Amino acid sequence: MGSDTFILAHFRTRCAPGGGECDHGLQSLIARISRKQNEVRQFCAEMHKPPTMPWLFAIGGMIVGAALFGAGAAFMKLLAA
Repeated sequence: MGSDTFILAHFRTRCAPGGGECDHGLQSLIARISRKQNEVRQFCAEMHKPPTMPWLFAIGGMIVGAALFGAGAAFMKLLAA
């Protein structure tokens, strides 16, 4: 049984409705759950960020250069023939 489940079961069985101690305990439990949810939301937001990969520009440049070199070589071969 998880700690949150245990705490909720404790409040259901031990606390009388409207008790001051119970209200404080429930507020702290709700605050803790909210903090955990915010942590999960922040983690998910970080996971969905697009990765920054500057080496992709270098590889793209090499591919473009090779394509232009091949096109130039083919053109020169056409002119020589």
